[in-house]
Amino acid sequence: MAQSSAEMFLLASRYAKATLAVMAEKKASVAILTKVKDELQQLADIYKNSSALQRLALLASEKESVAAMGDLSKKMKLHSETAKLLKVVAHNRRLTLLPHLAEVFARQLSEHKGELIVKVTTANPLTDAAKKKISNAFAKQAKGGVVIESEEDPAILGGAIIRAGSRMLDASVKGRLDRLKNELKTA
Repeated sequence: MAQSSAEMFLLASRYAKATLAVMAEKKASVAILTKVKDELQQLADIYKNSSALQRLALLASEKESVAAMGDLSKKMKLHSETAKLLKVVAHNRRLTLLPHLAEVFARQLSEHKGELIVKVTTANPLTDAAKKKISNAFAKQAKGGVVIESEEDPAILGGAIIRAGSRMLDASVKGRLDRLKNELKTA
């Protein structure tokens, strides 16, 4: 049975949280934590682009999955914590979680480091000057710095949608037009 995206993120968050807790208990350095994050992202990218790995995730036995992930870990020379996590995920037949796991681990690591993740959606590429301005605006709220994640969506027409933690500011042209449309409907 296929699982919803929300269920996938919930499962991925459990693996990410447990891995981060084990690594924190071992007093892993920020460099090692970052290496594991980067390796998980590499694995997620490989999974997204490899129909063979996707088939393995869906059709292979637990034994075949564990063996294949062990070989991949050696070939990629993954950090031992990444390799252990990959083995557990393969053992539990949850390789389909890899893309979600990479995203959730990165987010939890940022939180662990006290960083504030600010997602900015614009119609056109965000300039370095705009990134710096946004970063400075949120600097007081972040103990460990501000991480800007930008994405482009031409559908917003102009302006920006900014998400920081549980807050969202929609200053997009599309958002303004939608609000005006709703006001006209109720008037």
